[in-house]
Amino acid sequence: MRHQPRSIVVDNEPYEWVLRHNSLFVDSDRHIAVYSPSAKGQTLYLDPYAWEFEVRPKTIAEAIRFALSIGWTPKAVAPPLYLGFRGEQFFRLPEGTRFAHENPKD
Repeated sequence: MRHQPRSIVVDNEPYEWVLRHNSLFVDSDRHIAVYSPSAKGQTLYLDPYAWEFEVRPKTIAEAIRFALSIGWTPKAVAPPLYLGFRGEQFFRLPEGTRFAHENPKD
């Protein structure tokens, strides 16, 4: 099943985001993908499995702002950027890590 991306504008820039499937629990390898609709640049992947994570536009906007602050380039080609969420804040996942539970922080 293919889901339509949702649009969001953050600081006057348009973005699209999508969570494929209707449930986070269909497959353990699911992320929320965020990208620029006007360029094939770097994709931002959000790990939605943190207990505190709420899939809603406000949270997606916070993730976009955080990603931009650490160098996400949605309009330039680059390897994907993966973010985790813990304690009501986003953090960059180490290279090669896709989910926060793969690299627990104490």
